[in-house]
Amino acid sequence: MNVTTAPESDSDIEISKMIDDYIDGNLSVDEIENIWVFFIQNPGWYSYFETALTLRSIREDLAQNKY
Repeated sequence: MNVTTAPESDSDIEISKMIDDYIDGNLSVDEIENIWVFFIQNPGWYSYFETALTLRSIREDLAQNKY
Protein backbone atom coordinates (compact mmCIF):
# COMPACT_ATOMS: atom_id res chain seq x y z
CA MET A 1 0.00 0.00 0.00
CA ASN A 2 1.45 3.29 -1.04
CA VAL A 3 -0.36 6.17 0.63
CA THR A 4 1.63 8.83 -1.20
CA THR A 5 0.28 8.10 -4.66
CA ALA A 6 -3.14 8.88 -6.03
CA PRO A 7 -5.28 7.60 -7.53
CA GLU A 8 -5.05 4.10 -6.15
CA SER A 9 -3.62 1.44 -8.40
CA ASP A 10 -5.82 -1.37 -9.64
CA SER A 11 -4.02 -3.76 -7.28
CA ASP A 12 -4.73 -1.49 -4.29
CA ILE A 13 -8.40 -1.44 -5.22
CA GLU A 14 -8.45 -5.23 -5.56
CA ILE A 15 -6.77 -5.67 -2.17
CA SER A 16 -9.19 -3.24 -0.56
CA LYS A 17 -12.13 -5.17 -2.05
CA MET A 18 -10.65 -8.46 -0.83
CA ILE A 19 -10.41 -7.01 2.69
CA ASP A 20 -14.04 -5.85 2.50
CA ASP A 21 -15.06 -9.31 1.32
CA TYR A 22 -13.19 -10.85 4.25
CA ILE A 23 -14.90 -8.55 6.75
CA ASP A 24 -18.26 -9.36 5.15
CA GLY A 25 -17.56 -13.11 5.42
CA ASN A 26 -17.46 -13.67 1.67
CA LEU A 27 -14.10 -15.45 1.33
CA SER A 28 -13.38 -19.16 1.10
CA VAL A 29 -11.12 -20.90 3.59
CA ASP A 30 -8.22 -20.78 1.10
CA GLU A 31 -8.79 -17.07 0.46
CA ILE A 32 -8.81 -16.41 4.21
CA GLU A 33 -5.51 -18.24 4.62
CA ASN A 34 -4.07 -16.26 1.71
CA ILE A 35 -5.18 -12.92 3.12
CA TRP A 36 -3.50 -13.67 6.46
CA VAL A 37 -0.27 -14.58 4.68
CA PHE A 38 -0.63 -11.30 2.77
CA PHE A 39 -1.12 -9.35 6.04
CA ILE A 40 2.02 -10.92 7.52
CA GLN A 41 4.00 -9.95 4.44
CA ASN A 42 2.40 -6.48 4.21
CA PRO A 43 1.87 -5.00 7.69
CA GLY A 44 0.60 -1.72 6.24
CA TRP A 45 -2.36 -3.55 4.77
CA TYR A 46 -3.01 -5.19 8.15
CA SER A 47 -3.22 -1.69 9.63
CA TYR A 48 -5.71 -0.80 6.88
CA PHE A 49 -7.72 -3.92 7.80
CA GLU A 50 -7.79 -2.94 11.49
CA THR A 51 -8.90 0.58 10.56
CA ALA A 52 -11.64 -0.76 8.28
CA LEU A 53 -12.92 -2.99 11.11
CA THR A 54 -12.92 -0.10 13.56
CA LEU A 55 -14.73 2.25 11.18
CA ARG A 56 -17.33 -0.38 10.36
CA SER A 57 -17.93 -1.01 14.05
CA ILE A 58 -18.37 2.72 14.70
CA ARG A 59 -20.75 3.03 11.75
CA GLU A 60 -22.83 0.10 13.01
CA ASP A 61 -22.91 1.49 16.55
CA LEU A 62 -24.05 4.88 15.27
CA ALA A 63 -26.73 3.27 13.12
CA GLN A 64 -28.10 1.31 16.08
CA ASN A 65 -28.11 4.33 18.37
CA LYS A 66 -29.50 6.57 15.60
CA TYR A 67 -27.25 9.53 16.34
